[in-house]
Amino acid sequence: MSGPKHPGVNYASKDRVKTSRYVGVGYQKRTGKWCAWVGNIIQLGQFDTEVEAAQARNAGQIKHFGWDPSPNIIEEYKGTKYGSVGNLEDLIRGISHIRDNREGSVYVRGRNGESAASAIGRMAKVFSLLRCQEYIKEACIKMNAAFDVDLDSIAIPKTSLPWLTVPEVKPMAKVVIHRTIGSGTEGWKEVVEKYKDECVYLGTKDDRQLFRAETGAEQLPYHRYADKLLDAAQVIAGCELFIGDNSAYSAIAEGLGVKLVSPKQWLLAREAELHPE
Repeated sequence: MSGPKHPGVNYASKDRVKTSRYVGVGYQKRTGKWCAWVGNIIQLGQFDTEVEAAQARNAGQIKHFGWDPSPNIIEEYKGTKYGSVGNLEDLIRGISHIRDNREGSVYVRGRNGESAASAIGRMAKVFSLLRCQEYIKEACIKMNAAFDVDLDSIAIPKTSLPWLTVPEVKPMAKVVIHRTIGSGTEGWKEVVEKYKDECVYLGTKDDRQLFRAETGAEQLPYHRYADKLLDAAQVIAGCELFIGDNSAYSAIAEGLGVKLVSPKQWLLAREAELHPE
């Protein structure tokens, strides 16, 4: 293979079936994904959409070569554009505002000082969920794009109507639980004791290991989502009760209309039941 070698990257394969309107982007029929390359030799990864791959190619060109003589010009959605820095919990709740206003696009502009490549990696897990919503016409990274409404600054009204849907429900347990690392342990041992035979823990491997160590729930069933919040949403959609702290998971449960309580709320309700005044 000719050209410079770059440690830690995947070099492009020849498995390109469908050409793209964007430079450095191709479709792989075998995987059903769009792929991005720079310099025709460095493969940047696989993406759900052509636009996302084109954005990755633009960022990768700068990262590996320092400049981009022919950046891809991404076509813009013509309707209302909503901007966000991409905090997952706030973004998932914030899109209820888009639903209430019929439709729009979501542009993630990244955090202060964050590169486009970092923002793409951080947000890849949520874009598939956003794109399942009929009212969201586009969801992508646009670091310097102009937008009409700042999702991070508007007040999101409490709504009783679900604003999230999933293409498939994955019923795994009556109760789904998730604890955010660092959020404390109050109420969790009691929750596990109550639902140990009818619940599943949802989260990453590290989440699960720490939770087991702190609650003693060694045999607790566990589902590791496949790095996509859409998968987590499908599992949550199939349960009757979600117990968890404030997180992207609890925002998803709220958006799906699933009954949601924190472990502290659950513990207080149980105490009130056991010791009524």
